[in-house]
Amino acid sequence: MYFGYWWRRDPARAGRRVWILGAFLFIASLTLRAAGGWGNIRLPRDNSWIEFFNNVKYPPSFVFSAMSLGLGLLILALFLRLPHSLRSPLIVFGQTPLFFYIAHFYLLALFAFAFFPQPASLEGAWVITLAALAALYPVCAWYQTFKLTKPKDSLWRLF
Repeated sequence: MYFGYWWRRDPARAGRRVWILGAFLFIASLTLRAAGGWGNIRLPRDNSWIEFFNNVKYPPSFVFSAMSLGLGLLILALFLRLPHSLRSPLIVFGQTPLFFYIAHFYLLALFAFAFFPQPASLEGAWVITLAALAALYPVCAWYQTFKLTKPKDSLWRLF
């Protein structure tokens, strides 16, 4: 919640701080993991790069939390640098998460019954994912407009 208040007070300054905080957390997590993964109850099984990123999620270690938050803040900082036209779909889907979540189940079930009696390949899954996003974008944009026209105490604002 503090991050939200911080962001609303001065978005430009907060946008600059996101880079610094994200980079600090991510570098700290990499450094701690290289030093033995402080707070990580499972030590690496071998010296592979994938095992380096295999951190304990439950209970969350400090390394896992710092890596997740740091990477998330760096991605947020990158999204802030995108032009508004490229950010628009992210904003639409971000402001209608529950609606999108429910609608995508029905749409993917329809796709599965109509086009895929047998399991699809990984490439087929990517095609279906992109098709589902393209099909749901105008619906979610309509719902976003509908939702924002409702009063702040409306139950529609929850979906």
